[in-house]
Amino acid sequence: MPDNTFNIFQQQLVCSICLDRYKQPKLLPCQHTFCLSPCLTNLADRVTNRIKCPECRTVHTLPFQGVDALPNNLTLLRFLELDSDYVPSNCFQCERRGQNTKCPDCGKYFCQNCKRIHLAHLQNEIKIKINNLRKSMIKNVPMQVENPIYNELKQEISSVFGMLIAELKKRENDLINEIEFYKKSEDRKENTTSMSISEVNSVEINYFCDLTESIIKYLKNNDFLFLNEFYLIINSAILSRNKIKQIMFNNVSLSPVDKLK
Repeated sequence: MPDNTFNIFQQQLVCSICLDRYKQPKLLPCQHTFCLSPCLTNLADRVTNRIKCPECRTVHTLPFQGVDALPNNLTLLRFLELDSDYVPSNCFQCERRGQNTKCPDCGKYFCQNCKRIHLAHLQNEIKIKINNLRKSMIKNVPMQVENPIYNELKQEISSVFGMLIAELKKRENDLINEIEFYKKSEDRKENTTSMSISEVNSVEINYFCDLTESIIKYLKNNDFLFLNEFYLIINSAILSRNKIKQIMFNNVSLSPVDKLK
């Protein structure tokens, strides 16, 4: 950027009130721009909520929120951002003073000639890093990641399934014992004793159902095969329970074939 053009450009970025670079430039309805603070803040009349433009002397009514609600001069803000990359400074490489460019990587300023050299150096460093990254890649090597969380999950799953299997085995033995017990009761035709046993059996079945619901909470939604097998076990238990009720209340003896189902 030539010196004359750069100086003219710099003048456009200076507030005419504080004679400093714009800070939060606000646009008046007359299209003149000034800094929000302290320039416009000091000019605003808080009693009448009005402000007089120091350039054209036009009196404007401010928004209800005051000077803060005036629109920002977006064009000027963009110029201020662009100008931050081109400031009079010494080149880091050759120490030549001028409108040097700031490197976003290292934050140092460079003239146009040194800038090209600096960019070439950055490009070379990037290529070296890319090559090192590619060399460090290990292909077709299975990696085993030991994570304590995985081991804990495995132990938890094994514990839950172990509890479930043990409880199912216990329930199986209990149901078989109940069938034998009810068979003897039916043979003796002791209806009173049968009713008492029925109450005990109801408590056992309720306990089994509660335990089953608590175990299912630990299972994942995708354990479809296990849930399906467990569903068949529950149905089998319900069928056995219904047969027991039939023996108790209808005095119908099970055939040898039915006992094996």
